[in-house]
Order: sequence, then structure tokens, then C-alpha cells
Amino acid sequence: MIARLDAFRKKRNISDYERSGAVSAQEADEMFVLARMLRKSVGDWLEKSHPKLLRE
Repeated sequence: MIARLDAFRKKRNISDYERSGAVSAQEADEMFVLARMLRKSVGDWLEKSHPKLLRE
């Protein structure tokens, strides 16, 4: 997951600073799915390991 996030970060930087259109719609969709998976994983871990952090 970290490797994929880093690859997407590098692509984003290219599109921000060098050329537009470097990220396809499919890649944007993949980034969105990956971000949702990461958010769920972190939320699940927090709920299991540190539930107080979610309630404060």
C-alpha cells in the first residue's frame, strides 16, 4: 500500500509541476479506492487499539 501511495504521489507531483494530464481517470479512481482502503484500515486499527481516540 505504501509503495502504491508513493507511486501515486510521484505521479501527482509530475502533473502538478511538469505537465497536465499525466494522471488518467483510471489512476484517479485507483487513488480514490486506495485512500478509502487506507482510511478504513486506520479506523479499524484505531477502534481496536485505541478506541478512546475516536470518542474524544
